[in-house]
Amino acid sequence: RIAVQADYVYSHGYDVIVQRNVNLAQVNGQFVSIDPRFSAINMYQNLGWINYNALVSRIEYRGTKLRAGTSYTLSKATSDSLATGVGGGAATNPLDLSIDIGPTNEDRRHVVASDFAYVFPLDFQLAGIARYQSALPYSVSSSLIVFARPEPRNSRRGDGESNLDLRVSKNLKFGGRRTATIFWEMFNVTKTTNFLQYQGSLQSSSFGLPQSADPMRRQQVGLRFDF
Repeated sequence: RIAVQADYVYSHGYDVIVQRNVNLAQVNGQFVSIDPRFSAINMYQNLGWINYNALVSRIEYRGTKLRAGTSYTLSKATSDSLATGVGGGAATNPLDLSIDIGPTNEDRRHVVASDFAYVFPLDFQLAGIARYQSALPYSVSSSLIVFARPEPRNSRRGDGESNLDLRVSKNLKFGGRRTATIFWEMFNVTKTTNFLQYQGSLQSSSFGLPQSADPMRRQQVGLRFDF
């Protein structure tokens, strides 16, 4: 009744679109416009890439009344573009894309998730999932620096995030294929404060501080009818 698995995942994405100002040149250490009539001539080129490596593991128990398991992912995601996906964003330095090499905006090194479901007499069920995620990265920027970075891209990390959700339900049978489920769900049971979007501008008075947070505890009740 116990299953254990581990998988290695590798992904390489290429031809990510990067925006470059091709009207820019560097002369004697200074950036100048090639054609002074235009402040910028933006070209979108398939120059970006994304690498992802991960160890994905899980241990699970499946019994008559209880099902429970824990998953763990150790991963690293790196890119040379400011955003993931097809549109990689504008390059910090159009003449040197290596400046933007660093962890992706979604790079989480550790993710642990535990889940369970238990069936009580009279067809009551209690289920839950607890999750911990290590911190996302963020970059330091400065309005005094042009086409460069005061620190390598996404070199800083915020805080980790944790969450616990629970669900209590009761199944009702009306004969044939007709059934109903009454449920009560609670999200972020422990009212944990998970901060998001850290300020990276050196000119900001809130430098290094979070700018928002996930919702606190929420609850909902519902009725589902299947036929």
